[in-house]
Amino acid sequence: MYQKIALAIAFSPRIEALISETKRLVELFESELILIHVGKKTDELVQKLEGLVENAQLPKDRTKIIWKEGKPGKMILEACRDEKVDLLVAGALKMKVF
Repeated sequence: MYQKIALAIAFSPRIEALISETKRLVELFESELILIHVGKKTDELVQKLEGLVENAQLPKDRTKIIWKEGKPGKMILEACRDEKVDLLVAGALKMKVF
């Protein structure tokens, strides 16, 4: 049903839960996963995201990471169009909730 699923990554406190839920969908539909982050690409963030991918045991052969800079909504939609994404998963908090 969904050949390509994208997850908008914002490094929010919910990131691990979002990755876990998206992984479930990727496995269910045997889809390719596109991770999209809009913001400056730094060595620290690259390492953090690679660690999250490894910890979640995402399929490396079916996972692609895209880094973009600009307005988040516009850049996420642009990446989805470019990659021909069938389903976009997004959900982030700007601050920690206690």
